[in-house]
Formats: sequence, C-alpha cells, structure tokens
Amino acid sequence: MYMIGFKSFEESDLGSRKLILAFQLIGIGWFVAVCLIGGALIGKWISGFFTFSKSEPVFLVVGLLFGIFTAGWGTFKLINILLKSD
Repeated sequence: MYMIGFKSFEESDLGSRKLILAFQLIGIGWFVAVCLIGGALIGKWISGFFTFSKSEPVFLVVGLLFGIFTAGWGTFKLINILLKSD
C-alpha cells in the first residue's frame, strides 16, 4: 500500500524484518566458520604435546569433528531461537 509516494508502515516493517533475519543468518554462518576453524586449530595445538609421528592428523581430525559437532549443535539451537521469535 502506497500513500502519496511513501511506503506504509507494514511494508517498512517487512523490509526491516528481512534485514534483521539476513544479519541473524550471517551471524550463524560466522558461528559455523569459527567452530570449524577453532576445532582445527585446537586439534593442531593438542597434537604439539605428543611426540609420536601420527599425532598431528589424528588430533586434527578429532578437533574438526569436535568443531563440526559444536557447529551443528549451536546452529540447531540458534535456528530454534529464530523460529520461536516469529
């Protein structure tokens, strides 16, 4: 609905809600990226404490799996919060 060239309140509200949703989804993407990179870095850091030759790939994979699990669980929780807020 337009009134003399201006947007009505409903259209303005819809645009701001879409913008808020876009920023929330960007935040979830950053959360996933930080979890994955953080898991890999923690795995590499832990492998430095061990001297056997196969420790780096093992702990790197364990760290990545931990990051994937954390990202999945956190994303699940964040999406539930987003769905309940509407």
